[in-house]
Amino acid sequence: MEMHPLHRLRPGLIVVVSTLALALWPLKGLSQGSDEVLKQRFLREAPPQWEEYARLSGELQGRIALTDKNTDLQDDVHLEYKTNGRATVLQTAGKRSGLGKVEQVEAVFGFNPRYAFSLQRKSPATQWILTEHLERREGTDLGKIATRINGYLIGVTFGVRLGYTNEPLAEVVRKPEFQISACRKVQRDGEELVEVAFTYSFAEGPKEWKKTNLSGKLLFDPKRYWCWRSGDIQVKGHIVSGTLKLQGTRRMRATCLRFRVCGSPTGIGSPSMER
Repeated sequence: MEMHPLHRLRPGLIVVVSTLALALWPLKGLSQGSDEVLKQRFLREAPPQWEEYARLSGELQGRIALTDKNTDLQDDVHLEYKTNGRATVLQTAGKRSGLGKVEQVEAVFGFNPRYAFSLQRKSPATQWILTEHLERREGTDLGKIATRINGYLIGVTFGVRLGYTNEPLAEVVRKPEFQISACRKVQRDGEELVEVAFTYSFAEGPKEWKKTNLSGKLLFDPKRYWCWRSGDIQVKGHIVSGTLKLQGTRRMRATCLRFRVCGSPTGIGSPSMER
């Protein structure tokens, strides 16, 4: 059994990250003239802050616990991420229970300037098996090793990615297909946030021949790397249609942040993430 905990978020997913927190931010109505000023501020300040957040997130070390439940099965996955800037290791341990049986698998994916590797074993009581070893040269494709580590990094930068597509917001807002229709300040819990209404169109599918249109609002926190705090996204396309609801809350402790996807279009997961 091979688990892909962060490759595609699925219903009921719960993520707990015990690491140093970095980000999340308020609203009151603005006049139409101030709306354009705020929009330009958002486009100027937010992208570099998102990129910095993503960079710093890749330097954090910590653990994540995931639980994915449905009617018959439950997946419990634990991940541990370590890096020193030159070498990186991601260890995963997964257990699937249900239908009268339990399956387990553990894996390690890592790389340094000289080589990349992956290990696997069925349980803590069994020996590790080397499943892949690659000498690193210029242009070397790290394949599944890079996929697993990048999947982890996508998960811990959820607050600076666009819901549904998981694309980095810093890239999305620079595309001509992304249009801002309104931008205003809002007050929430004594904090000033910025609400952005937008539309975004893109192609998806095996050959990118299916067009999907997104429209909605995202609430951003300018004091915490402009991460989104909540949002509602309408999805209309040939593959998926529906509403994706995002909710982020900040705990009193500075080391914990939570991202929660409360609802989702048909076929899209509804994850909860705590950092």
